[in-house]
Amino acid sequence: MGSWKCIFGDQDMAVHLWKYSKGYVGVDEVTRLKLIMESEDRFVKYCKDRNNSLMLSFSFWKTPCGRPPKHIYELRSYALRAGSMLEWANNWSKAIEYRREADQEVGGFFNQIGQLYVVNHIWAYENLEARKTIREKTWLTPGWDLNVAYTGKSFLAEQNSFISNLIKDLSTAVSSLMLTLKAYHLCCQFLN
Repeated sequence: MGSWKCIFGDQDMAVHLWKYSKGYVGVDEVTRLKLIMESEDRFVKYCKDRNNSLMLSFSFWKTPCGRPPKHIYELRSYALRAGSMLEWANNWSKAIEYRREADQEVGGFFNQIGQLYVVNHIWAYENLEARKTIREKTWLTPGWDLNVAYTGKSFLAEQNSFISNLIKDLSTAVSSLMLTLKAYHLCCQFLN
């Protein structure tokens, strides 16, 4: 689906998002590939920290799709309080409508394996100024502020935001694991 290098937020971080068209069967097939195991052995020495999660897309988000290479991406991660995922999703199924006009949503996911009760949103913007303008306009939309206040106060334990560039040439990402493999898999790598 895409690979990004963080430019604001955690430095030396790359994020890779894969889509497995066969779901968990596809994940099982890929993890058994000799090429994957050999590639991990080769690139692990370049990483200071790694983590990954298997995620599902929220049904109310559009199917993730790429944007022109000039875009920047904001990756937002929300750690929710245990037991709050369903109510979070119900609120965001309405809240996403406030942001659809600007068409900057790329994907919204929740973890199934890995750190649980984590939601990841990916937004695309032409640049930081466009991000600022779109976010300010959204805050002026009646109802958005109430949704943010409610979901923030009621559900959030922690949140993070990273501004990233799309990695255009995958060979620059150090990892030969970035195959077009066709559940979603988010892998964060902190490069040495």
